Amino acid sequence: MKKIAIISPSSPTQELDTQKIAEALKKYGYEPIYGQAAFDKERFLAGIDEVRADDIMWAFIDKSVDAIMTLRGGYGSARLLDKIDYKFIAKHKKPLFGFSDATALQLALWKKSKLVSYSGIQASFLQDKINIGLEKTFESALSGKKISWQGLTPIKKGKATGRLMGGTLSLITSLIGTPYEPNFKNTILVLEDVSEEPYRIDRMLTQMRLAGIFDKINGVVLGDWYKCISKDKNDGDINAVLTEHFSHLHIPVVKGFPYGHGIKGTIFPIGAKARLDATKGTLDIL
Repeated sequence: MKKIAIISPSSPTQELDTQKIAEALKKYGYEPIYGQAAFDKERFLAGIDEVRADDIMWAFIDKSVDAIMTLRGGYGSARLLDKIDYKFIAKHKKPLFGFSDATALQLALWKKSKLVSYSGIQASFLQDKINIGLEKTFESALSGKKISWQGLTPIKKGKATGRLMGGTLSLITSLIGTPYEPNFKNTILVLEDVSEEPYRIDRMLTQMRLAGIFDKINGVVLGDWYKCISKDKNDGDINAVLTEHFSHLHIPVVKGFPYGHGIKGTIFPIGAKARLDATKGTLDIL
């Protein structure tokens, strides 16, 4: 049986049923092994930075490890980005699965190591029965099969190809201006977020626009915006914000991608080449 390293680069775990996680991974032919900081707690972090960073490197260095998965999100992976040996990882690539706060780590690994990683799943999800779409795309990623999606809703019709880039919006914007900000030129941008009021989403999208990111990308794929609700109804809703920012772009834009904190319906490979057909509502990994 293959081994998958479970690491905690972000917040500490809360309730965790390791037996259920092991049973879930066994179906895919994997046995979990846990990093040193997997169950640690240091304030709002899963252990001190140095140990969490060491766990990342251990997972890539250990030849018995076939794949890597983050345990949960929260906060903290960005603190580790200047403590990683990207040159080593570039020469010893392994599939890495993460979500939410892991967006910062995954984008940095693409920027510095050209590591294609998978966003949309973390080990804590496996304690419960996961969405059929998430299960299918997870299995496809582990087995190296291509992934495709249909039924996406067009905002701006058209076709585009490019590398998929993105994840949780607030983590993407936190990298702007740092050495770990990925090159967005000719990419298809995938976005979601959770528990951010629409005005805050507007602020982050405005930052991306002012940083020139929307002038570089070839297309946009919008996922779930779970609990992104205004406290004041007079402030409007998230759909108004998204429509205002993306309906005027001269590139294909779709919404309804089953990716995010609420739906948890799919994973996508950060850095993989893809084709977006916003007229037909399809997205295919090339």
